[in-house]
Amino acid sequence: MPPLLLPLIFGGTQVLGSGVQAYGQWEASRQNAKAMDANASMMQIQAADAMQRAAVDVADLRKQTDELQSAQTASYAAQGVDVSKGAPVALAEDTDARANEDARRIWRNATYQAWGLQMDASKTREEAARTKKGGRYAAMSTLFGGAVGGAKSFFGSAGMA
Repeated sequence: MPPLLLPLIFGGTQVLGSGVQAYGQWEASRQNAKAMDANASMMQIQAADAMQRAAVDVADLRKQTDELQSAQTASYAAQGVDVSKGAPVALAEDTDARANEDARRIWRNATYQAWGLQMDASKTREEAARTKKGGRYAAMSTLFGGAVGGAKSFFGSAGMA
């Protein structure tokens, strides 16, 4: 057997092993980043959904308020009370004011929820980019280490060190 064949096999095997390991690191980081991006997209969908649900909730609130005011007016009218002045008008204004407060609360809560989800999505996308970059650096480091180790194996075993 030629004297350099065994060191060449050991060194080559080490370089090949580090190449496989580097690819695994790179691919794992890529897949993790892909999952993080998917999670960020889901958070953005949830943020939009929070605002859409708020719009539906406010519309429902307005409908309920209109129905309540109609019932209040009908009740006063059935008792023979003039609904264009006095207590009926004050009650309608109070009902409107409370409904407006509730609508503002619904919008405010939805806005806070959507904002939080958007911020989480942004942070998750940044983390995905760092994960991808970190995987590349880890893979390069592994390749470099494997090349150095392979060279040491080759030159050390060949008596050239």
